[in-house]
Amino acid sequence: MVRALVAVLLGLWAVLCVWSPESSASVLCRDVERQQVCIETIKRSAKYTWEYRVVVSIDGKSRPVKRYDCRRPTGADQELATPYFEAALRQFICDRVTH
Repeated sequence: MVRALVAVLLGLWAVLCVWSPESSASVLCRDVERQQVCIETIKRSAKYTWEYRVVVSIDGKSRPVKRYDCRRPTGADQELATPYFEAALRQFICDRVTH
């Protein structure tokens, strides 16, 4: 009984060490237009499953929560209306949540 409890506790500890924010930070960061962009928090909409509310940090400075629509693919018309950095940021976020 004690050995089983110790094994469970060691297993949980190992999972927490692997799943720590430091180890996952490299997965959620990327250079976009020579700026370090990291996804700090991401929340999927319950009603509109293609929408995500995301807090990103750019070069270590957090931005307010912004909604990203990952249903629409980026197209030539949208690229012209959206600055390149914002389009690249949206693509980075949508690639992380849809793949």
